[in-house]
Amino acid sequence: VDEPGGAVDVAIQYANRLPKYVANLTLFAHHSVCSDFPQYTVEGTGMLSETLPYGILWEQMVVPTLGFRRGIDVLFCPNALCPLRDTEFPVVVAIQDIPEYHGFGSKKYIWFREQLLPRIVNRADRIVTVSEFMKRDISNHLDVPLTDIDVVYNGINDIYLDKSSEGQAVSLPE
Repeated sequence: VDEPGGAVDVAIQYANRLPKYVANLTLFAHHSVCSDFPQYTVEGTGMLSETLPYGILWEQMVVPTLGFRRGIDVLFCPNALCPLRDTEFPVVVAIQDIPEYHGFGSKKYIWFREQLLPRIVNRADRIVTVSEFMKRDISNHLDVPLTDIDVVYNGINDIYLDKSSEGQAVSLPE
């Protein structure tokens, strides 16, 4: 896909902005993303395929060991997925939304997410989401205490903060 959408786009935004605030970051991903994220050490040992099913399996089986070997402090998972097994480090999961609990998506997608998401939220040490509404929605549908969910509002693109572009048209995708 030329232009990712949804949670993938938000994950890319996180990846591009985190180095401004945190030093010594490792991006666990296929090595093909190295040129897209030169500010990171990319750890892709064992990531032999870029397919989604292989990536999920790799995240479950390999990432916990790679994180341990690298001595990471925290594993931040921006796409509502995370390793389900115990790790030596805390795991923070970002959940943008839960459309499957509102009937959005194919039957296969809804079934997959309804099986996996309760395990993800039970495994995560912290959950972050984008609004108070989503915090309550996650708590209600996934039986997570409100105290285990933090709201971290999405920021805005720097173009909207640049006074020199004030009054100029903004190019938006169709």
